[in-house]
Amino acid sequence: MAKDVKNFERYVSGISDFETEGAQDSFSHGRSVDHRTSPTSFKLLPKSIKESGSIVTDLIKWGETVSGVTYMIGDSGKFYKRTGAGSYSLLRTIANNSGNGLGYFAEDDFVYYPNDKSIGRYGPIASTPAFTDDFLGAQGGVPTNLTSIDLEAGSSQYAARADTASLSITGDLSMEIWVYPESLPASGSSMALLAKWDESGTLRSYKMDYAAVSGYFGDGGDGAVTVSSSDVYDSGFATPLIDASCTATSGTPTISATNASFAADQEILIIQSRGTGAGTWERRTILSYTAGTITTTENLSATYVSGAQVLVLNEFTNFTINTSITLTAKAWDGTTGGILAFLCSGTLTVTGSINATGKGFRGASAPSATATGYIGFQGEGTAGARDTKSVSANGSGAGGGRTNDGGGSGG
Repeated sequence: MAKDVKNFERYVSGISDFETEGAQDSFSHGRSVDHRTSPTSFKLLPKSIKESGSIVTDLIKWGETVSGVTYMIGDSGKFYKRTGAGSYSLLRTIANNSGNGLGYFAEDDFVYYPNDKSIGRYGPIASTPAFTDDFLGAQGGVPTNLTSIDLEAGSSQYAARADTASLSITGDLSMEIWVYPESLPASGSSMALLAKWDESGTLRSYKMDYAAVSGYFGDGGDGAVTVSSSDVYDSGFATPLIDASCTATSGTPTISATNASFAADQEILIIQSRGTGAGTWERRTILSYTAGTITTTENLSATYVSGAQVLVLNEFTNFTINTSITLTAKAWDGTTGGILAFLCSGTLTVTGSINATGKGFRGASAPSATATGYIGFQGEGTAGARDTKSVSANGSGAGGGRTNDGGGSGG
């Protein structure tokens, strides 16, 4: 049957496929007809055709045209590209995407698309575009306002800029670097991150780097120890504790301390137990020892004054404290003690207990009688001495006795 094409210029009584006609100048329905462009005319549209061949396999829901090229996304997350010549290509299938949106932003030349829980983008369109899912995510993606470089440690690559006064330390200086290391330096080596540094003369300034160490938990040179009867970790222990009072100056490798058992290669702990800077500590390795002087392999980071002590960290392979057995710290005697520390490169097994109760600062001596009564003295603290009547600037001291002669008591 031949197609019956009708031309209408005016609808006086309306057009309808039903017996009851519609309102004047109206019609029931149409297909492939543009009746919205002009209210006084109808335009037949060309039929829909498929031009993508076998490329497009889902329902395209969104499209954005950029410089004559159209980017589209379908209901299964497939991301298509159509050139001005009508050539289609499938660029990628976006995970967790159901064709739910597409937008181009000329400001940065990227096409953006949402996933179920994030936003991805494709671009920059004018150069070499690439996909980045969840580009705002904390675990990677393309930075929005930064650039980055990829350096290979094995080739000694680095980035540098000309020196300026603003890079010198004349006051507070903020430095920030974000790194994602592909590998770490070998033991004994370091990897510089950010520096203004020259090894010659007095040109050194500052350096931030990775420094790799080995044997942080000791070399196991003291072997395995099993504590089978309750004991004190002091000079009489199976592997004796080596310690001494000390003083030292920051930025130097020397410590004033006396103990004939100090020796090269020992790991030591330096700690300010009482006095200025109480609580400050660091770990170092002994390079050499001569009467009264420890020389360390690296400079010290802090200054230590009266009230500081240094002790050797014995290096065990395995250390075991048996059930119902208690290992106790050496008691503080005013110069050393109050600390139980060692290294264990293997397994530390404690089915018994480690106890330092009452091994720290000492309490006051017994009250002394005077003509007017009794004087009660305060105990030791981080800043003050034992058996004084003043409690000022003395924290964490042990209690003293009663007094009616101005004596105080520790807290």
